[in-house]
Amino acid sequence: MTTFLHLPADEAAGSFGRKPFALRHELAAHPLIQPESLAKLAASLPPDQVEHNSGRVDAIAPGGSVPQADLSPAEIVDTIETNNCWIVLPIHNAPAYRELYDALFDDVRPHLLPRQGDIVVRQAVFFLATGGSTTPAHIDLEHGLLLHLRGEKEVQIGGFPDAAAGQQKIERMHLGEHRNIAQPPQDARTFKLHPGDGVHIPAFTPHVVHTASGQVSLSLTIAMKTEATLRESAVHRANAHLRRLGMKPRRPGTNPRTDRLKHRLVDVVGAARRGRAA
Repeated sequence: MTTFLHLPADEAAGSFGRKPFALRHELAAHPLIQPESLAKLAASLPPDQVEHNSGRVDAIAPGGSVPQADLSPAEIVDTIETNNCWIVLPIHNAPAYRELYDALFDDVRPHLLPRQGDIVVRQAVFFLATGGSTTPAHIDLEHGLLLHLRGEKEVQIGGFPDAAAGQQKIERMHLGEHRNIAQPPQDARTFKLHPGDGVHIPAFTPHVVHTASGQVSLSLTIAMKTEATLRESAVHRANAHLRRLGMKPRRPGTNPRTDRLKHRLVDVVGAARRGRAA
């Protein structure tokens, strides 16, 4: 069986889901990574499944509003060298990519720590960008492995300057607020990526991405929600509702018993809402 990902065993064992770390991969020469395959993928995807924005933005865009090009996904891919855009192309529902998609997650599973549990939700997306593009500082709700394929890219990964404000931002994001954050990552660690390089970005971790000028950049990110991240998300969601009631809830992990109660509360409320919608 082909192995595409090479995670450092010692670092992954201590850091997966907790801290960023560098890794290596063997994807750059794969036929499904080549420009003609990406063009076919872009043309096959419904427009509402494709995110794209101008890459000529600042590193901070807290409101989440950034300009878009008036182009179709296929047109953006075809003109990516000059259109000053970035585009996200999901592959998790693309039949041509199913074998590769499954193989990548098979490579990840042996490195998951017991506390993470199983992978419950998984996704994978290409990120294609004109040289000199910026993805503003943001957080994701999933653990990610960013696998760099073409050009050069710099990823800065750190923490929130204010832990309490960061906690509230994560809570609001669970109620639908945009993932962009108001300040750059604090005490950031910088990863300079070339083809074959990768980096693990834990869930809920601030990061910002810059691509080198003068060359198109291509990466593939595989993202996963584990049993642990879903439990943590349930606590964040409960905390968001409690805060709206004027309470000051504690962050996940402070009190395991309280976390379990919050998790059950979210399950009960979700089941009630689904019952009303049925």
